[in-house]
Amino acid sequence: MIRTNQLAAIVAAAAMLGLHSAASANQPTLGGPMVHLEVGFDGSTLSVHKSSAAALVLRAYPGVQYDPPADVLNETMYNGQYGWMIMGTWTAPEGASLWIESLDATPGLNVYAARMSATPYAPIFGTADTGPAIQWNGLMAHNWYSTTTQGRYQARYRIYFGDGPGLPWTDFGAAEVRLDWTTGLPCAADFDGSGDIAVGDIFAFLEAWFAGDSRADLSGSPGNDVADIFQFLTLWFGGCA
Repeated sequence: MIRTNQLAAIVAAAAMLGLHSAASANQPTLGGPMVHLEVGFDGSTLSVHKSSAAALVLRAYPGVQYDPPADVLNETMYNGQYGWMIMGTWTAPEGASLWIESLDATPGLNVYAARMSATPYAPIFGTADTGPAIQWNGLMAHNWYSTTTQGRYQARYRIYFGDGPGLPWTDFGAAEVRLDWTTGLPCAADFDGSGDIAVGDIFAFLEAWFAGDSRADLSGSPGNDVADIFQFLTLWFGGCA
């Protein structure tokens, strides 16, 4: 049962929101702590160390709409925790370029360039018919991985030295690494997709409700009405299994 003071807080939150539309933002959350993909070189062979072996979570954030160019992540489940970085201090062979090549990936996984890249959120690694390899300048880069379908996802990459156009140099050994993700299980109470049941979910729901968003129509009756709010509060206080 909803307590009087709790309901009063919800009503106050609704009054503060007014008729605002969904929140707009330019910097998507990574989805959790950074997971480093540390690339080393011993003078003859490249290596890569992944700082965590756990599968990361591709998660939706339905209370937020991103402005271009980050809008490629809107209405998707995404994650940007994996970050390429140089391990230690070393120099590439003279005249060589450092390349990252996608060897294979689960169908439905899209990849976009890091936020700090020259072309942020541009499709890469085969997404939208792009080429499988990118030239990497060695600076830390958190690319964005997204999907619209629940499931488990993998991608396998090769890091190698090559010439300007990307032709591999066979004199030096390449490295490979596999990245893993799973999608967050849907939970109606976790409306903002943060992974926690918190007051932010209430604000996200109310923003969607005021905007007439169909995601906030929980009662089954046509359109958004007050019954949807009570239905959401019941879910929210019940939490996620």
